Amino acid sequence: MISMSAGAIALKLLRRFWYVIPLIGLTIALMITRSTLERRTEERDNLQAFKTLVVTTTREAADNPRLAAEHVPAQIAALGRSVVALRDGLNRCNASARAAAENDARRQIAAQEALRAAQARAQATQGLVGRLRSSAAAERPAGAACEPSETVREIWR
Repeated sequence: MISMSAGAIALKLLRRFWYVIPLIGLTIALMITRSTLERRTEERDNLQAFKTLVVTTTREAADNPRLAAEHVPAQIAALGRSVVALRDGLNRCNASARAAAENDARRQIAAQEALRAAQARAQATQGLVGRLRSSAAAERPAGAACEPSETVREIWR
């Protein structure tokens, strides 16, 4: 028997089973394709689930259960404008409430000052009334003409 070297045996096997190399290449290509296809399918499913979630949520927010999917972007834009308008309205309302509170505070201060002034006038009037009562109660000389007292003359001036 003739002894063959390892290289010659490999070459003989390669000639006889040449189709194994393309099969291995096709198997690797198939595995890569399956992996890519699974990843893309998963991405597509996630995207579809997200789209469904967006459409459903937009329908609920718009209170329109039959809103067409192609109208969702316009509805989202309208809802965004509504939020901005609501925020602006709240800011105006808050500013108005602050202005009203400041106006109330100013009016309360003015009312307190007016009350103090009225109380001071009332005290002065009470003093004047007291002086007039004491003047009226004072004795007059008998038979004298009815003349105003010094207090009354002072008040008239």
